[in-house]
Amino acid sequence: MSNITHGAYGTSIYRIWRGIRDRCSNPNLPDYQYYGIRGIKVCDEWQNSFEAFRNWAIVNGYKQGLTIDRKNNDGNYEPSNCKWTDMKSQSNNKRSTIYIEIDGITKPKAEWCEIYKINPVTVEARILRGWSKDDAVMIPTNKNMRRNRNVTDTLETFA
Repeated sequence: MSNITHGAYGTSIYRIWRGIRDRCSNPNLPDYQYYGIRGIKVCDEWQNSFEAFRNWAIVNGYKQGLTIDRKNNDGNYEPSNCKWTDMKSQSNNKRSTIYIEIDGITKPKAEWCEIYKINPVTVEARILRGWSKDDAVMIPTNKNMRRNRNVTDTLETFA
């Protein structure tokens, strides 16, 4: 590697840049199977210049704690296909994300589980047992039904 003159070695943004390059081009890394083998590449501009990547990052909202996310998971790391996001949002942009439609609104399973206060493992098990995705989320567990019944019983006692 040539002399480093950008002064960013060891910073988060530098590690992100190295990470995208390595996982797309280094077959010795475990993540290569999810990137390089699938044909995902880093555009020439970013591949050859940390400064170009850093300039794009700053103009496009990079802040400490954010992570780079590809808009199209089958697309390359390039300016038109990347954005900065937090880890929670990025976790919803995976090939494995399950989307569920309830009342005409589509959200990732994890978001529906938060809204309906149901364990995602319970929802996944229900789907594997043949439940519809919306029922798997919306039908309360016995624990939740007991909790709701106890609240109702208590309220009726005071009525």
